Amino acid sequence: MSSLRSRTRRRKRAPVGARPGILTADPQAEDSAASLISFDDDTASAPVPGTLEAIRAARAAGRRVWLDVTGLRDIAFIGAVGAEFGLHQLALEDVVNTGQHAKVESFEGNVYAVLRMFRPDRPFETEQISLFLGADFVLTFQERKGDCFGEVRRRLADPKAQMRRRGADYLAYALIDAVVDGHFPALERAGDLLADLEDEILAGPDPSQMLRLHEMRGRLMVVRRAMWPTRDMVNSLQRGDIPEMREETRVFLRDVHDHVVQIIDMNESYRETAASLLEVYLSMQNARMNEIIKILTVVSTVFIPLSFLAGLWGMNFQGSPWNMPELHWAYGYPMALGVMALVAGAILFFILRKGWLRDASRVPRAHPHGEETAKPH
Repeated sequence: MSSLRSRTRRRKRAPVGARPGILTADPQAEDSAASLISFDDDTASAPVPGTLEAIRAARAAGRRVWLDVTGLRDIAFIGAVGAEFGLHQLALEDVVNTGQHAKVESFEGNVYAVLRMFRPDRPFETEQISLFLGADFVLTFQERKGDCFGEVRRRLADPKAQMRRRGADYLAYALIDAVVDGHFPALERAGDLLADLEDEILAGPDPSQMLRLHEMRGRLMVVRRAMWPTRDMVNSLQRGDIPEMREETRVFLRDVHDHVVQIIDMNESYRETAASLLEVYLSMQNARMNEIIKILTVVSTVFIPLSFLAGLWGMNFQGSPWNMPELHWAYGYPMALGVMALVAGAILFFILRKGWLRDASRVPRAHPHGEETAKPH
């Protein structure tokens, strides 16, 4: 399990008390690259480098644009894009200061939304997606390359699809829907891992399982922190006070809201499962320790009277009629061993008759015909 220090990355921020809206590049941010797709009701261009000249030419031709920026190192370019589309400086500051919770903010002429997207190459690691929606543009800013927008790009390029004719707000909805749906594969993987862990724990507890359970609970907490604010963000977009999101598009956001609620329910269920497995693990460890203590107690119980007899016959006093006559008897030693064996056997027989050696750690297993059988050793 990775440590908290390895999972937490320090980000460079503006000095305390600095003027709001200052863009400060993270030294660990990836190099910036931009891809531009322009479209109208009938056609969509292939992705081209998103230079300012290409953006201005597409907008001058009356086409809608989708500018996708990956990497947040080039502060000058991000500021120039903001000036070109009239983005608020505070929103741009949130773009480069990653680590924001999902939210939506409305500005004059555009709306700004933040989401957390799972990385396809690294499950349970999220990155910030910043999305701007205007009357004729959609802007997305990603921390790094690699996203879940491949199907959206394909639909936008498909002449038979309706995406181009539904406007920029529908494209924004499709991107939000793709980010939300990207949580399902991660949760399904979490469910498979928990099922495997359950089988392993019931087969026999192991210290590595405890570490994996803690790691899984941490991963599920990442989903929880991403999805609860996302639900509020989608609810805000569904309200009628955001003019950039038309009524016919807000209908589709209900489906996104349903998916968010479903993800939250799945995540909470898996978190409860992980907590239950942790309790099962600790219970089985305690049961195993009790079995060990039980065996040691039985051994001690058997050897305590034998130690007494050995100590009694070991008192080799001489010169008195009260001394043990067995000391001079030819069969005294075999008799002593026999008495010890008889005492030990009697104690073990008594313990077995009482059932005190029954293995309490055996886990009942479901029989194919509905009966329960104990786990074999």
